[in-house]
Amino acid sequence: MSIKSCFDGHHDLMVVASYGNDYDGDRVVRWCQNCGSIVVDIESDGRLIANQVKMRAPLITRESLAIREIKRP
Repeated sequence: MSIKSCFDGHHDLMVVASYGNDYDGDRVVRWCQNCGSIVVDIESDGRLIANQVKMRAPLITRESLAIREIKRP
């Protein structure tokens, strides 16, 4: 994958941390190695239940997205 796919919302996420082990599920921190965005999810039995923290992108990625939106016809 490339950063172009990130602009379309398809991130190449890898798990960087996992914690908790309660009845709600595990908190899993994922990071996109292409654009640097990070998200914290809740998982149970390998299934995504909800985003605990919405995806956040670094300033350089947000600026690139803004420039791309301006250039769209």
